Amino acid sequence: MPLSAGEALQAGATVVVLESMKLEHSPACPAAATVAELLVVVGQQVSPGQVLARFCGQHPRRDDPRLPQRL
Repeated sequence: MPLSAGEALQAGATVVVLESMKLEHSPACPAAATVAELLVVVGQQVSPGQVLARFCGQHPRRDDPRLPQRL
């Protein structure tokens, strides 16, 4: 079921499911949060680094090991 704005997510909940080269990737919410805005729709092609959703609520610490590391 797709997410909608205002939906509460627990830490570890799947945010979106991305398909690339017939493989599925399911990024998870790093901390409890509420979906503020979805910026993509089902079937839309996305680019690397593109923001897919915005959240409000608890913010994880920058040193949280669950967050992707930026080079």
